Amino acid sequence: MASNILAAIRRCPQLKGNKKFTALEVGHLMNKSGYGRVAYTFMAMKTGYCRRTVIRHMHQLTDMHIYEKTMYRLQNGYAINLYKCLLPIPAFYRATPHGSSGDSLSPMLPDPKTEEGKLLSLREEIRLQRKGLQFLMEGSDRYQACLEKIQALEAV
Repeated sequence: MASNILAAIRRCPQLKGNKKFTALEVGHLMNKSGYGRVAYTFMAMKTGYCRRTVIRHMHQLTDMHIYEKTMYRLQNGYAINLYKCLLPIPAFYRATPHGSSGDSLSPMLPDPKTEEGKLLSLREEIRLQRKGLQFLMEGSDRYQACLEKIQALEAV
């Protein structure tokens, strides 16, 4: 769902009542670039209107230049309705250059470098090191380092 398209539909002054509700439900099916496939039966189920009412609403929305319809006919006789939203994106959703506002936002998550991993017990650490030995080739540098780590942990 594209929230910028939903915001554009909500701000459209010519949409009122049931047509606005239908336009919003179609907006929920759109991607960020403003395209969405609409099945009238599915829209009837989502809105609670009959299928014919949804078709009328979609014709009215295309006449109002809210949506543009493209129909693709498949070989099996079915058709796909592809709609494109023609409304301009509200100003608060337009991209602004980075750092133009002068605000510095704090990160939502802590820096992964500063996070400490879960501390294992000595027994678990030794078990994991021994398990890792089976994947290393005997005599290699990593194998020797792993053996030294196991000996150091057992000494503790």
